[in-house]
Amino acid sequence: IHTPADKELHGIHYINTGDWVESCTAVVEKEPGVFETIHYNIDR
Repeated sequence: IHTPADKELHGIHYINTGDWVESCTAVVEKEPGVFETIHYNIDR
């Protein structure tokens, strides 16, 4: 199972979407080059 992550390692921007089934997370590109990890909330 992957856990969501958004970090920089040795100068490389690393984004892991996580596991949708367990974490309900995804990565979206809000505008060109701007990424965000989102957490799905069924109550919204």
